[in-house]
Amino acid sequence: MFKRFEGKIEELFYPNDKYTFLIGAGISMEPPTQYPSAIEMVQTFLELLTPKEVMQDISMDDLRFEIVVEIVQRFIDEKLEFMNYFEILRNPNLIHAFLAIMNHNGHYIITTNYDYMIEKVYGMIYSNAQIRTVITKSEFLKYEKPDYEVKKGTNLLYKLHGCKQNYSNLKDTSDSLTITMKDFGKNSKTKNPLDMDSFMKPAIVNCMNERTLIVMGYSGGDDFDITPLIIEMHNFSRIFWIEHTNSEKLEILKYSCISANDKIVDLSLKREMRILKEIGNMGKIPVFLIKANTKEFVKNVLIKHLIQDKTAIKILKDEYIKEHIRRGNWETTFNNFLISMYENRYNPPILKKLWFAGALYKRIHQFEKAEIYYKKALDLAEKDSNIVFKVIFLYELGSNYSQNWNFDEAIDKLKEALILIDSLTIKGKKIINSIIGRIFISIGEAYKQKNTLSKALEYFKKSLKIAEKTGDLTAKASSLLYRGDIYMKTENYTDALNALKVSLGIIEELNNIEAKAACCKIIGTIFQKLGKKTKAIKYLELSYDIFKKLLLKDEANLLRKEIQIILEKTINSPAEE
Repeated sequence: MFKRFEGKIEELFYPNDKYTFLIGAGISMEPPTQYPSAIEMVQTFLELLTPKEVMQDISMDDLRFEIVVEIVQRFIDEKLEFMNYFEILRNPNLIHAFLAIMNHNGHYIITTNYDYMIEKVYGMIYSNAQIRTVITKSEFLKYEKPDYEVKKGTNLLYKLHGCKQNYSNLKDTSDSLTITMKDFGKNSKTKNPLDMDSFMKPAIVNCMNERTLIVMGYSGGDDFDITPLIIEMHNFSRIFWIEHTNSEKLEILKYSCISANDKIVDLSLKREMRILKEIGNMGKIPVFLIKANTKEFVKNVLIKHLIQDKTAIKILKDEYIKEHIRRGNWETTFNNFLISMYENRYNPPILKKLWFAGALYKRIHQFEKAEIYYKKALDLAEKDSNIVFKVIFLYELGSNYSQNWNFDEAIDKLKEALILIDSLTIKGKKIINSIIGRIFISIGEAYKQKNTLSKALEYFKKSLKIAEKTGDLTAKASSLLYRGDIYMKTENYTDALNALKVSLGIIEELNNIEAKAACCKIIGTIFQKLGKKTKAIKYLELSYDIFKKLLLKDEANLLRKEIQIILEKTINSPAEE
């Protein structure tokens, strides 16, 4: 349980300790930097790219930044140029300056931020030195032993989610960016696509080894990859998690596992408290939660107790910061930046906004709301006699009906789309060429759910043929996945596993996280039916973990129950062959 720490602050923070800082977006929201948070960016996207009522209706708790960005990339910003906003000249704040000095003094910094504020302020303070930014695979492998590098006088900043360029040498590192769901774990060797890329782990583990970990500007729900790593590790000496508040009050809580009840997962706790509780339950690592205004805590506690160099202390006084760092009037808001960048891309604006809204609601499985926007878009396409858009929205509507278990409506809309395709010009057919195979997949899926399996298989064979001809790997993976599901339903487990393994291989190549969850769920179910409980649990738990992190609660809860049933049946049951 968490109890108020009654000791003195100097008992917790002392300059001779070794510190590692895990830094999230919150620290760059402080003036004068004032970058937007992930939630603020999502709100801006919705304000600009969807009908007005969506912002009033949708809950931010249902949205992940990465999911919204995927839809933005699909509809308007294929190259994710909105990230150029972080290239606009800004000035660092007091927290950045503190971290730069700590880094110069041999302490480590790991960040999931895309900006360059720590690098910039480091150069301001230490004009004859440079911080070395670790971003790419080759850099993570080269600098995987930070203790050795510090002894050589090399100061390292590890960027887990990359950035557009390396501030140290100005090299383009755009390929390093981890922004969409598909980016997570794209180089991971583990089975979970949401894990941190494998090449990063040795460096990050070494950064935390026998050191005090201080987490700030980070909620624990913003990122998929670092949280499991923190929980998994047992080699840091202490952990302090700073939970930002607007209060002037400082509250320090220490976790202790006193009874068996403390080991029970309490979903009423905030996510960061659940993470800390899980770490505390592992063993003897002292775990602290600090509730404070982050800037004031850095200013009044960390600077006071961790920095002894008089020059550094002078630098960190407000007067110096105001004179040398806090300059600039940031008139370019994220909203204005997007308007100037997207203004000529969003035509026809009404149709695209309706389409975006439908795709957003569909992506978070709110199918009734998605249907409303797809129908409005279809009505507009019909009024404008725009056959191409009519085909597109018939497909979107049919696919949405199918996912919402309205299979007869789905089949009607999708077949209507196929009929219209024949009336298109060659130019029109080229525009919608990529969705023809997917229309067949959606029809097959609807027939499968209606248990008309022979008819479903017929459409999946058609979709697979088109996918192989066009090279559409996504459609090929889906066709094989659904065929595997049909084979499972007909108890043809050998052909089912063969199809699903090929599908899973393509899905992993594409790093399609939600498709992987669906595929693993079917494979797990097959192993369950074959009595191979260990393999069944392995695949079902992977599927559960992905659904949970995607905030698809209904799917996750159903899987959790299914896994629990298997576990209960396993007790006192005969061993597997």
